[in-house]
Amino acid sequence: MPQGKRKIVLFLIVFIISFSYILTSINNWTFYSRVGEFTKYTYVMGTDITLIGKSFAPFQYRILQPILVQFVFRHLALPWRDDMGEIVENGLKTDDFFKTLLSPQKSSVAKLFPSQKDFNKMAVDYLRNALVKLGVSPTYRFFFLFIAPTVNWYEKVETAGSTTFRVLNTIFPGFLNVDEPGTYEYSMVNGAITSEFIYLIITMLFLFLILIRFVDYKYAFVGLLLFSATLGLTFNVTAPESALALMLVTIGFYMVVKDVSVKWLIILITIGSFARADQMLFIGLIYLANHFFKEKAYREKLKIIYGIVLCAIPFAVMAFLMLVLFPSAPNNYPLSNLIYNLTNPWAYVYVLALFNVEFLFIGELFKDSFYKRTLIALGIFIVIDLIGGMVEEVRILMPAYIFMLPATIKGIKNMFSGA
Repeated sequence: MPQGKRKIVLFLIVFIISFSYILTSINNWTFYSRVGEFTKYTYVMGTDITLIGKSFAPFQYRILQPILVQFVFRHLALPWRDDMGEIVENGLKTDDFFKTLLSPQKSSVAKLFPSQKDFNKMAVDYLRNALVKLGVSPTYRFFFLFIAPTVNWYEKVETAGSTTFRVLNTIFPGFLNVDEPGTYEYSMVNGAITSEFIYLIITMLFLFLILIRFVDYKYAFVGLLLFSATLGLTFNVTAPESALALMLVTIGFYMVVKDVSVKWLIILITIGSFARADQMLFIGLIYLANHFFKEKAYREKLKIIYGIVLCAIPFAVMAFLMLVLFPSAPNNYPLSNLIYNLTNPWAYVYVLALFNVEFLFIGELFKDSFYKRTLIALGIFIVIDLIGGMVEEVRILMPAYIFMLPATIKGIKNMFSGA
């Protein structure tokens, strides 16, 4: 391999791994550690009840990620740190936070007052305002305010942190284990985050391979940068699940673009339908449209049949999940979210933010022969999400983003070349 090409490959590897690590860490800091143990423990319990078929729709039907975390990634878990989250949580668990904040001997706030009596008065005034805002009746307000100045109130609450955590751990066994290395809960949480990291590496690699089908490798890196800059908008506590679906969609789109053997697409869509059947349907629609609208379509009859089969697979998998595997899974999901999506202003704001650059170059979709044939698949996918999804969670629209990105980068290249 020539030296110049080796440098490009090395740069690509370092770029993809570094950005995947950064993006995964940002998600860890902003979501898994935002409410500390609560978020992490909820994830563990949600995964466990999904594996035994007790979760609710639609999460119960996206069982592939829980299986992978339980049987693969929790054994490969990397430790993911959040320094500020650990400081706050340790301060609460050991009561250092409350002791420092409330105790007259330690509190920097208390030392600003000439006496403990003045400090107590300030606390009582604060408590009075809080009770009023909470709507507590005057009788109960009087009771609290009557006893507050007469006792060392801070001694009663400075152990609130550790007491709360002990109570929660009694009610929810394993609650405190989510931050204890070596425990099941710790490995599940960090295994999920590790899975997201690996999914992003694979996604960005296949996205690069898609992009170089439309532009040169220099602009393919521009595409990866744009993807990385935008991905943060899609993060939430289900990011590992969303990252898995995004990886499968990107691989599927690559297979369609490169026209690989349809048997691999059948395998991918079958497996992927256990993660996100709606997004796997999008890949089937792209394949079908690409061959249905080709010139001399009579030569594509067999591939059109294959396309119909690919589109049928997600429906078959969903029927199997709903009617055979988990027939008693409760469904609290509305039949349609169309009115909510059309009347929710954040659905417009977040979609505009996600597709901001792509909307500028949307005309490129009508110039490339591949996109001309497959635009109908994009339209059907968007309609499906408008009816069945919550568009403000723009992560569900990431397949459309991946689909449009190559044409966008091609438009950017033409813009800078003066075309």
